[in-house]
Amino acid sequence: MFALSSLDTVGPSGSSFSGFNLDRTCTDTRDAGSCLGQTEGIPFDQSIKDKQRGVDNAGSALFLQLSGVYDQLSASSINAELRKGKFGVVAKLSNYHGGEDDREVQLVMQPALGVVALADGGAQQADGGVPKFDGTDTWALDARYFAGNIAQFSADLAYVRGRRLVAHFRELLFSLSVPDNSRFINILISDAWLSGDVSVNNRELSLSNGMVGGRWPTKKLLRAFGELLAFGTPICNVSALYSQLKTSACEAQDITVSTTPNAAARCDAISIGFGFAARPANPDSFTRPPVSRAADTDLCRDEACALP
Repeated sequence: MFALSSLDTVGPSGSSFSGFNLDRTCTDTRDAGSCLGQTEGIPFDQSIKDKQRGVDNAGSALFLQLSGVYDQLSASSINAELRKGKFGVVAKLSNYHGGEDDREVQLVMQPALGVVALADGGAQQADGGVPKFDGTDTWALDARYFAGNIAQFSADLAYVRGRRLVAHFRELLFSLSVPDNSRFINILISDAWLSGDVSVNNRELSLSNGMVGGRWPTKKLLRAFGELLAFGTPICNVSALYSQLKTSACEAQDITVSTTPNAAARCDAISIGFGFAARPANPDSFTRPPVSRAADTDLCRDEACALP
């Protein structure tokens, strides 16, 4: 078992980008993309243009831009919430023998509401305080992302090569807490790839130099950010702020939700990549029943970008 211990949304000083070449295309000029977007007026070099080694990560520039006006989205603020135990991501790696290479392992990653604390009568609560990230933390997994006892986010491909774990998920969720907001930001990406250097010490597993990347549908992105609070109301109800958010997101579209290559299709998603590290977690995190949490009410309606 291991738990996310740090998350880097833009890379060191915004200069080193995490992620993968999701569309297997080298988008180094405006007319070389894997889909059709709003090519006029787009800040191409800052967002849509592939990063080093063909990495797709238009989302990093968007996070950097939004954090300039909404500090709660900054990498430092997100990591402060993670260190406080306000949210978490917990993983279970199975069938790994601990060596250099393992051709087939199993990986499950699930959102967590916090560290477990036991209330009177033994009931568990997700407000157990500050995690230690030393293997003793028992995390409260979010029951909304289980079907019975089946975890929702399980890799359909996973292996270890040269002590580097590689995994693919059809969908993967990072449910982040931000200050002054009672609801999480749900970053639900599809065609998600993950990799990280594995180390095992006393049967406890850690990951370093981690990367995760995928396709974030623009509709889901706009809803997630639109439900953040500004002046006590969701951003989607503050016309000036939401207009700025929508313009920035629509201009950053660089990829399709579909993984089927089609250069004539309209871009309808934003590529995104994060750096991360993970530390050992208590195996009880996956043996205890997940914790129920009331479903969030919809504060915003689905929005789509206008066609150019």
